[in-house]
Amino acid sequence: FQLASSSTKFPELDQLRTKEERFLSQQQQTKNNNNNDTIGRNLAIVRNEISIVESQITRTLIASMIRAASHVRRAMDILAKLDVVFAKASFGCDWDGVIPNEIGNEEGRVQVQKFVHPILALGKKDVVNNDDAAVSTVVPVDLILPGKNDDGGSYQTLMISGPNGGGKTLALKSFGLVAMMVKLG
Repeated sequence: FQLASSSTKFPELDQLRTKEERFLSQQQQTKNNNNNDTIGRNLAIVRNEISIVESQITRTLIASMIRAASHVRRAMDILAKLDVVFAKASFGCDWDGVIPNEIGNEEGRVQVQKFVHPILALGKKDVVNNDDAAVSTVVPVDLILPGKNDDGGSYQTLMISGPNGGGKTLALKSFGLVAMMVKLG
């Protein structure tokens, strides 16, 4: 690993690298072995000095990074939260979603209308290739539970009936998914 040199940030390192280049140039131009040995020793000394300066700079930069770690961690947490918000918004826009106020109220009334299971709809989108037509090929599910009955009591049973393959299980899974999505925001 080698630090990038910039005269404004690491002037000492720049000076040493300039010296190194000068010795390399002299070494290539010199044919005399005695002179070449001296240049080689000087080159080794300069390279050692470069290594020492790079180590000092690296330690300084790492110490700065450690001091800033808590701020970086906090920024990453904020970015992760923003990413979740934007992912939810993007998902909602792609699927013509709505922001629910609540799935049920204090009276026990539950009303979910025109819910389309996203995984099922995604599978249909892959087949149809037309985003608008894809959503319409999946039958939306409605669930309206009145909560309290006329006597002041509450309904405690939900019965779903229909033929095999009629969507009973999908409807129940969809209602569970709606409840989870509402809780997640």
